[in-house]
Amino acid sequence: MKKYFLIVLPLLLVAEAFSQSPELPQSKAVLVMNDGNRIENVQLWQLRPGVLEYEKNGNLHDAGIDEIKFITTEQVKWFFDSTGVLRKTF
Repeated sequence: MKKYFLIVLPLLLVAEAFSQSPELPQSKAVLVMNDGNRIENVQLWQLRPGVLEYEKNGNLHDAGIDEIKFITTEQVKWFFDSTGVLRKTF
């Protein structure tokens, strides 16, 4: 039994490390940065304190939430409030 535990635990940790956060929009998005740049056709991946990870062209990137003006998807516009919580507008 101990042997199975030693095999399964690392697999679960790896699966969690490479999984998308369920609270983030699942559709493609556009990041509009405070400096005016637009990062298009991204998949939001994970939200950590102060950092948003996103996937573009098969590669993971990150951006500080203080650098992001807003995020748009086809239906919703998202923004970070003053506490760093992701909020949506319709």
